[in-house]
Amino acid sequence: MVPAFFLAFVCLGQSSHDLQSRFPQVVSYEISPGILMTPRYAADGQVCEMVVEKRHKKDGGIDFGSSFSEKELKELVNELVPEKERGEDQTEFLNSTIDGGFVTTEYSYENIVVTVRGITRPRPEDMVVVITWRKRTCGQGEAPTVSSTEQNKPVNSAQKPASDLPKVIRASVPSYPELARQTRIQGTVTLRVSTDGKLVSAVDAENGHRLLANAAKENVKTWQFEPHVPTSFTVTFRYNLLPVKCDSRCNCDGKEKESVLLQLPTSVHISAKGYMTCDPAVEVRRKN
Repeated sequence: MVPAFFLAFVCLGQSSHDLQSRFPQVVSYEISPGILMTPRYAADGQVCEMVVEKRHKKDGGIDFGSSFSEKELKELVNELVPEKERGEDQTEFLNSTIDGGFVTTEYSYENIVVTVRGITRPRPEDMVVVITWRKRTCGQGEAPTVSSTEQNKPVNSAQKPASDLPKVIRASVPSYPELARQTRIQGTVTLRVSTDGKLVSAVDAENGHRLLANAAKENVKTWQFEPHVPTSFTVTFRYNLLPVKCDSRCNCDGKEKESVLLQLPTSVHISAKGYMTCDPAVEVRRKN
């Protein structure tokens, strides 16, 4: 007789096929021991973004000190984007912003921007490096992942004319994710939305930053429609941070006003003021 606990173990086992059928597959590269790089691609197949981070789980246990030293950072950038590809160094002074326990530092080059994001409290530990190409747009080159529920949807995945899409009669007003504002994350999110004839029955992100995509999905789930034949369509959320400038006394403001433009059910545009921190002493030194 086979012990009961052994049977339970066999039933709960998961194969590679099982996982691929349930979750999107993300390809990362181990550029050096314990350091992973996850790329994104533009429509022409060229890399448009690289996200570099250290693994927390290692052979020796769990490591929460996943920061990069200045030397490591330079070596990573040189390895991933050689000098000829990144172009001239355009960083005139260290551009760092600290707010709410988060620190963001940018290094500018002719062809790329290197953004280092991390935490400052209780001490600098977690850190992520994002390398972005200036003249390449991410998203179009990534094949959307089709879930098992998506395969059973009742209509063709091709987008219908706006006049043929269901009319939204109720929806919550979307807002800019607070953490995305603090870390200066902006961009475009494309969602595939399915309906049951009155409400949203499923919504999947085809591209976009995770923080922005999650906020967009939560908003779409609040939509209600006039009765219609169940269908599916795509909607684009655009998140834009407005420029904020500070004077010598650290009075910070932006001329442009925050706004939300709804063109439902196909387009949502959200503009919000970005976070800006200011040190009067630093501003005075820069002027002198």
